[in-house]
Amino acid sequence: MNSCKSPKSIQETSAMTTPSDVQDDAPPTIRHDTLQCHFLVDFYSVGTGIDHSFNHFQEYLWQEHSRTSYSLFSWGMEGETKVCFHKGAYSPTEIDTVIQTTKELLQDGNNIRYEENVETVMRTFEFEKH
Repeated sequence: MNSCKSPKSIQETSAMTTPSDVQDDAPPTIRHDTLQCHFLVDFYSVGTGIDHSFNHFQEYLWQEHSRTSYSLFSWGMEGETKVCFHKGAYSPTEIDTVIQTTKELLQDGNNIRYEENVETVMRTFEFEKH
């Protein structure tokens, strides 16, 4: 018959954090920034992580777009990521090209949502520096 580890074994291998270890660490401040997105691309997961096409899309962003024209932020525990193309960063013709190019690049991807002219909230966790 198999049995659980004895309390002595557990105690020897345990690396538990005690409250005295964390008392000096302040909790993070959570900042909420509302973003106005002309176009929003949302890579979401249904329990298996996000689609691999995100990596190719990220390369496209880095090569073809100014870093100030979009925001890229994670929102989940499985790599979920949103990309907000900021309102006012592109002319109407340019944003139409961005939307068309994005949908073509990601046409074979799964679990990707698109929205136009939306507002989204980006949460940032800021830790106090000692």
